[in-house]
Amino acid sequence: MTVSRPTRIVDGKRVTSPFYRGKYRLKGDLKPTYISLGVRHKAVALEKLKQVIQQKELESCGLAVPMKDRELARRDLTEAVSDYLDDLRSTSRDAKYISNVGARIRNLCLVLRWKKLSDLTGESFQKWRNVQTKAPKTLNEYLDAISGFYNWLRARNTSLPANPFQTVKRAETRGNEVRRRRAFTLAEMVRLLAVSGDYSAAITLAVTTGLRRAELKSLKWSDISLDSSVATVKVRASTSKNKQEKYLPLNADAVNAVCKLRLDHVVSDEPVFTRQSMPGIWKFKSLLKLAKIEYVNACGEVADFHSLRHTFATWLNAAGVAPSVAMELMRHSEMRLTAKTYNHLTMGGLVGGLSLIPSLIPDAPRYAPGFGPERDSEKQGGTNDEREGNLLPTDSEILSYDLGQTGTNLKRGKMAPEVGFEPTTNRLTVDRSTTELLRNCAFLRAV
Repeated sequence: MTVSRPTRIVDGKRVTSPFYRGKYRLKGDLKPTYISLGVRHKAVALEKLKQVIQQKELESCGLAVPMKDRELARRDLTEAVSDYLDDLRSTSRDAKYISNVGARIRNLCLVLRWKKLSDLTGESFQKWRNVQTKAPKTLNEYLDAISGFYNWLRARNTSLPANPFQTVKRAETRGNEVRRRRAFTLAEMVRLLAVSGDYSAAITLAVTTGLRRAELKSLKWSDISLDSSVATVKVRASTSKNKQEKYLPLNADAVNAVCKLRLDHVVSDEPVFTRQSMPGIWKFKSLLKLAKIEYVNACGEVADFHSLRHTFATWLNAAGVAPSVAMELMRHSEMRLTAKTYNHLTMGGLVGGLSLIPSLIPDAPRYAPGFGPERDSEKQGGTNDEREGNLLPTDSEILSYDLGQTGTNLKRGKMAPEVGFEPTTNRLTVDRSTTELLRNCAFLRAV
């Protein structure tokens, strides 16, 4: 252990520094360590070097926290959060995602009075969460934000203690959704498009491709190809939620909607939808009101713009599309999202599936007498439809069951008239016309 004032050559002359530096080598070190002491007096420099060596020995024995960790624990969280968000930007993360993460972390720091890294504890977060009225999904997003921030810090300093938020259990979201969406029925979609006007193209494209609102808003005319044998729309990786480029086919309804919107000469870089053709939240609510569609039904389910994506998934399932194909069209990473979250089944759909299993009693009617509306001598859609033998459901009922209509209330002895199911009428479908869907449902009647 020695202290000295370092020298250097400047313009051919040896210049001595006025400040002392120390030199020491601990047990096990292969080379000596030099440290700037920043003092001018030798006695003070020796005393300071002794303290440094004593602290290093305590750290090597595990009896003291390293100086680097102490400085990190005292670091201002505001500065650390800014560095974390800058790092997210450098990795090309979505701007909205970065904004949401930063807002959640700063909100926690403000409410819980977190100012230093040592203030971050799982217990304080749990106490804050216990008194919140936010949705479980939102609370989990807060947990993910602060936990990701701490993991980022720990990746840069492995001596930090384990993530204190790893032991915090996530809030249960199943059955506790604040906003439960539903799928539109075919009749509702027909009424909605009838009053949509200039917004019909965006609604049609959303319900026939499953594109999200943000993806529709970012669409450019160069992303739509109508000249090839199969019309497609390209979802660019920069605008997609999963950051993957995908080409989706367009059916006849979507092509017709796009052709009506497209001008004779369009610039490829221009957006497909503008403020005049893309409905906002309140405008979509007003369209629902005009179409006499409840925004929130009796079951508390919401019908908003994102419900069009739910409708697309439900129609794919009703049409018998293979689950793997439906997952690709929905651009989901796992089957559970497609089959559970976005697919909406009703009692009618369950009964329709149950009717396909073999009967244990020979010659038993497929549809139990008295189930559903009675059809003897009852007028259906303005006609007197009398049938012989077992009472079978009409095509409109089968389609409503398969399409997973919600909120349907069929009373015994009466049936709603068949509206909008004429074979020659063009309707919204997944990838075929209404006539083809009815033809595919005909197997339910061949019993």
